[in-house]
Amino acid sequence: MFPELDSIWKPTYQYAVIIPSDTTMNMYYQLIQLLNKNESYTKNNTFIICQEVDKESMEEAVPGYSVFVSDFIADNRYCQETCFYMVWKEDKKYLLTKKEI
Repeated sequence: MFPELDSIWKPTYQYAVIIPSDTTMNMYYQLIQLLNKNESYTKNNTFIICQEVDKESMEEAVPGYSVFVSDFIADNRYCQETCFYMVWKEDKKYLLTKKEI
């Protein structure tokens, strides 16, 4: 449960992208390319989770996407490289299921 996620949550969200703490410049580039060219991931249905140190970079790299800062989630517990998740909210809980891209 992340009640602070309520501040950016939109009912249209379907995907969350987690940017782990050890993301490389190559991974940033691939993410930017994917989000800018893949019509499945839009500013209305996708948000980004990253650590505080990456927030400004992500906001510049993919303007218009909501960025949620969580050092807990982005510290490689959930993935070892940039990961896409299906996301939904149910009974005040946020549920993530890893999505293969």
